[in-house]
Amino acid sequence: MDKLYFTGTVISGCGQYSELEFPDKTKIEGASGDWPQSLLRGSLNIRINEDGYPEEFSRLGYQNNIKMLDKIGFQPEFIIPGQLIKNNKLLPTPEYPNRGSLQVWRAVLTNKHSEEYIHCWVVRRFGSGLFRDIELVSDTCLRKKLKLENGNNVVVCMSGQWEKR
Repeated sequence: MDKLYFTGTVISGCGQYSELEFPDKTKIEGASGDWPQSLLRGSLNIRINEDGYPEEFSRLGYQNNIKMLDKIGFQPEFIIPGQLIKNNKLLPTPEYPNRGSLQVWRAVLTNKHSEEYIHCWVVRRFGSGLFRDIELVSDTCLRKKLKLENGNNVVVCMSGQWEKR
């Protein structure tokens, strides 16, 4: 399993993930065995620092931009088709047929102050407008578990597989 490390700060989100309804685990083809049966509503948002992108981004000539995850070939653990996500406003287009589908990567979130960590999931919908923020989901309240507040520094270790080129 390959890893990408991001450093950033905890921020308030805009509430979009609290409106989305994800299908139960049994309805997601290819879902990992440890993917939660149901998720806590909402996500924890991390604003990536200017110097907080993985060194692989610059080494491979990619911009320091979260949108790169849609195209750099760092394969997620699995993908939830957009049509299975209720209240999903990102709809497919003829030019972008996977728009709105949710990429899911395993992750470990670490509070840099306390060094406490928790396993969770990085999620990103294809075509999302977010370019500096990573969204994390879990069946546990990540803020409470790691005693996080807005402005706290964190590290997100994301696991995936580089596409063979």
